[in-house]
Amino acid sequence: MSNVVSLTEQMGAMALIDEMRFSQAELQKQLNLPKHRQLVAEQIREFYRAKGIAVEDALVEEGVRNFFANRLTYQASAPVAPLTRLLARAYITRRRWLMPMVGVLGVSLWLVLVAQPVAGFFGKAAMQGAQKRADDARELVAGHVGLREQLEKQLATLEADALVANQPTARRLFEQAVAVLEKARAVERITLPLQVTEQSRAEDSRLIDSATDSLKQDSADLKALAAELDALSAQASAIRSWFTQLQDVQDKVRKMGLSKTDAEQFQPLFAKVDQAVRDTNATAAEQGLKEVRQLLAVAATPLTLEVVSRTGEKSMVERNFDPTGGKSWYLLAEALDASGNVVPLPITSVETGERRYASVFGVRVNQATYQAAKNDKLLDGLVDDRLMGKKAANSLSFAFVKGPVKTKPDYILEW
Repeated sequence: MSNVVSLTEQMGAMALIDEMRFSQAELQKQLNLPKHRQLVAEQIREFYRAKGIAVEDALVEEGVRNFFANRLTYQASAPVAPLTRLLARAYITRRRWLMPMVGVLGVSLWLVLVAQPVAGFFGKAAMQGAQKRADDARELVAGHVGLREQLEKQLATLEADALVANQPTARRLFEQAVAVLEKARAVERITLPLQVTEQSRAEDSRLIDSATDSLKQDSADLKALAAELDALSAQASAIRSWFTQLQDVQDKVRKMGLSKTDAEQFQPLFAKVDQAVRDTNATAAEQGLKEVRQLLAVAATPLTLEVVSRTGEKSMVERNFDPTGGKSWYLLAEALDASGNVVPLPITSVETGERRYASVFGVRVNQATYQAAKNDKLLDGLVDDRLMGKKAANSLSFAFVKGPVKTKPDYILEW
């Protein structure tokens, strides 16, 4: 075991001894208080003498006695004021309320410095947005009015067109159009705010949005009506064109001075075109006008009717009607213009009733005419006496020099 004492132990013991010694000295002072007061009074008088201050001994004695008289006496403190007590309690309990209070102050500061300006910014932006929508809605109204007025004028023009107004489909569309345009005028009577304010923004926004929705929906209805009226206008334009063309060919036919029989051939075609116009049947109208012009061209052109005479082609046909034993004879013919070009003619078959334009067709002749042509062809394979008749300009009737057994010839289209 070591006999060495550590410095730490020594210093610790000495500190405790000094504290005990100081406490003992203090205790001795209190136990020998008269002597201690005398020493204190003497030192005070010595201090004043050194400073040259004259102080009576009685005054020094009374001061020292009063000091030591109250030195070890408990003196209750004066009552604490309520505000002081509140502040003291707040300080003592600061750990509980300080952080929440900092949070509350932070939120309040954020509301003042950030939230309120941001809210004001967004409020102003919302008001500007409402004003923009109001201006846009007024533009929609202007466009709506313009389209509606345009359609009203277009409708009035179509109703004034007798060719169009008398069509059942057009009349139904007119009735629908009147209802659509009346609704459009009602939509246009919406009152929109000229200036949106912060106080009226909510109510104005509801009015603007409702008006915008109504205008967009009604504009869609107007556009649909515009498409229908455009289609009807296109039909009306076509009808007027067909009608004008029909009148033009009718005038040309009248100016030809055709015979009653020839003029009557145009009447079914005129009726066909007229009905197609009334039905707005473009295909039938165009086809009918084409047939009228084709027949008009035939009527205007002088033609000769000749027997077909080409190697390898038939020039005649004999029909045998069994079991009756009856017979009929036909020469196959073609119409030629002054240049020798073949001109198709409108031919109606006596056998089938079919009517079409044919370049070659059979003309019924008597047996003698048939036999003469047959004998002619047997000689050299050609028919030398080919002429059967002629048609003058502005005519549809041929003057036959030979052949037909009737004033109105019988024709065939098949052999």
